[in-house]
Amino acid sequence: MEYLPYILDALIIILPLLAVVEGLIKGFTGLVLPFALVVGMVILARLYAGPMAQHITENFIHDAASERLSSFLSDKLSEGSLTLSQALPSFASEFISSAGYSPDSLISEQAIPQLSESIITAAQPAIIIPAVTAGIYICFYLIAKILGVILVKPADAIAKLPILKQVNKTLGFVAGILLGGIRCIVLAAATSVVISFAPESAFASAVSKTKILSLLAQEIINLF
Repeated sequence: MEYLPYILDALIIILPLLAVVEGLIKGFTGLVLPFALVVGMVILARLYAGPMAQHITENFIHDAASERLSSFLSDKLSEGSLTLSQALPSFASEFISSAGYSPDSLISEQAIPQLSESIITAAQPAIIIPAVTAGIYICFYLIAKILGVILVKPADAIAKLPILKQVNKTLGFVAGILLGGIRCIVLAAATSVVISFAPESAFASAVSKTKILSLLAQEIINLF
């Protein structure tokens, strides 16, 4: 940890420099197009991931999960109620207990398919839908990467035409500066989140000893 403050400050300097060099080498099309695709897909995911996750859960996951859980509970019930209580997932026991029941008493009052339906329905907003939403975000990100591979080469070929070549490189240089600034802001934001959760940690102490990163992180904290 002794050298960590120097490493963190070095990152704040190196990240924008690397972005500028990357912009000069790749040009505007090679640098900005993949980044723009990722940003665009993240925006689309932000707009549509929630409704898509709801639709997928209700139409494809809910019934299948209820049937699997019902089959699981039926098998365990045949082994005795004590085994059933121990076999239930912790989140299921919590959902049942919050309704004022114990797993065994609820089994005696409801058919297992109804119990399974209740557990899966209760788990949807807390566990299933967030997990599906995260998966959709990952899918959108992978689509952006695939589109980048498909589109960047033709765009680069067009940008290498005599009239456009220097313009592409100049714009790549400018984009590299902007991208480097964004990377520094992201690093400072991530740092501020970490130290806000662990203010007494060795990492937080190292950040406080930095000359540049600590100032950026503090500005972000003040901003929010």
